[in-house]
Amino acid sequence: MLSLLIVLLLSACSNSRIGQQTNGEQEGQPLTAETTGRFSEYVLPQSRSGLMRPAVDSQGRVWFSEMSRNYLSMFDPRSGAVQQMTPPGSAGGLMGVAVASDDTIWFAEESGNFIGHYNPQTRQFKNYSLPELTVPDPQNARKQLTLPLAPNELTFDAHGNLWFTELNADAVGLLNIKTGKIRQYPLASPPSVQKLNPYGLTLDRQGNIWVALSSSSQLVRLDPISGKIHRYPLPDQESYLMQVTTDRQGNIWASGFNKPLLLKFEPASERFTTYKVTSSANEGASGTIYDVVALANGDVWVTAPSENALARLDAKTRTFSFYRIPTAGAFPFGLTVTTDESLLWFTESVSDKFGSYRLA
Repeated sequence: MLSLLIVLLLSACSNSRIGQQTNGEQEGQPLTAETTGRFSEYVLPQSRSGLMRPAVDSQGRVWFSEMSRNYLSMFDPRSGAVQQMTPPGSAGGLMGVAVASDDTIWFAEESGNFIGHYNPQTRQFKNYSLPELTVPDPQNARKQLTLPLAPNELTFDAHGNLWFTELNADAVGLLNIKTGKIRQYPLASPPSVQKLNPYGLTLDRQGNIWVALSSSSQLVRLDPISGKIHRYPLPDQESYLMQVTTDRQGNIWASGFNKPLLLKFEPASERFTTYKVTSSANEGASGTIYDVVALANGDVWVTAPSENALARLDAKTRTFSFYRIPTAGAFPFGLTVTTDESLLWFTESVSDKFGSYRLA
């Protein structure tokens, strides 16, 4: 399953610290908006960008990584300009981006095996290195392979500390941003490597960590206080998960990795509800549902690459509406919403564009 995950990403696109460094950032380049109805799309100044997931800061600026270009990028809707930076130590594995309460930026570097921090005010980077894995070489029993933990998705807890998934290590990591100390929570017992491939994660109101596994048909809950792991088998044992989020009622929503499904999980009853995210025109089609966002009004939005659309699950009717991306074959990927829930921002991994959809 890991090989499938790598193909998807490529086709779409220790506690040691490295000292503070500045970067060779480029001055902001103005982009032209292509507006169609409620959609606005922006073309990046180069091809083969490999856009990943976006995040929005308190000023409305949109941050995202360009994996194939090794960029951490920021788009300011007020000026219409994008700024692209190459983080020191990055090795072509820039993935998740998260905005802290102080508007500084945190990001995961899978290949470089570190968590990065960028301060837009000082324009300085700081990297938090992660331990490596040593595993037997399946091709040669006498040899050992060294692998990165492969940090992927990031989220903050109520204390401002950073939680992240470790794709190779089958674990979740915790970075104390005040001390720089890193703690790991294996999701399997005994610990495994590349068997679960944890991808997305989210926190509920009680502080529990929920993890989507892209190589095992389970949703996982981690109690950060006790360290206990709870596993919930999916209704379809041939399906896997990609991203996960929570809504205001405490429900867990997860996107399907290898099937076009959206899953709702109610922790109190431990009940799953499965929604198939296909339009009548594509009934029976295969594919993935990548990102998922739950709004305050109860609506749930996802990116649906096989439909080339954003899809909305109506809170009342529990039916889907599809909003086609104006650019054909765009492969909508990452998705986020502004604090006031007036705009959805999304990335397009094939077309080298990112865009917004106006909600209000």
